[in-house]
Amino acid sequence: MTLTLDKTGERLDAALARLVPSLSRSQAQRLIEQGAVTHGGRPVKKNEKLSAGDTLELTLPEVREVPIEAQPIPLEVCYEDADVIVVAYGASSRVARSAVNKAREAGKKVGLIRPITLWPFPKDAIKRAADHAKELLVVEMSMGQMVDDVRLAAECRVPVHFYGRTGGVIPTPKEILGEIDKLLK
Repeated sequence: MTLTLDKTGERLDAALARLVPSLSRSQAQRLIEQGAVTHGGRPVKKNEKLSAGDTLELTLPEVREVPIEAQPIPLEVCYEDADVIVVAYGASSRVARSAVNKAREAGKKVGLIRPITLWPFPKDAIKRAADHAKELLVVEMSMGQMVDDVRLAAECRVPVHFYGRTGGVIPTPKEILGEIDKLLK
């Protein structure tokens, strides 16, 4: 593509982005760095002084279609026989797993849903869990932003309780186990 500069003293990346509307300035900068912009057959330097009327050759890279494929998002689910299911993500999920393991060792029917990501939200897993659980306990290191998502996913068929800590304070397995015990009574 041949371009003719119409301003003197304009930054080269800005001129390219203005003359080729499909280019952003950062894309223009990359093309300059890659040597895809030439003047008189030689690559142009990014700080080179060019004048109005100078002719540049711009070689755009070939556009390749990149297929977009859905990837499975792992989801740790342990709830087959659980009466209480703990839903936790991030750092609090590791502590919740410890509490659930201790509860199960004590013969309590407790399970865990540990989303790896909250978008997309694992509503199907929570909906299936609500089919047989008696209570859901959401454990977060926040003010309970996930509680409504869990309620919606469970379609309000089971009570959804919240236990959270703010300010970066991580709940302990003992605290979570205490909340589980309250729900099992």
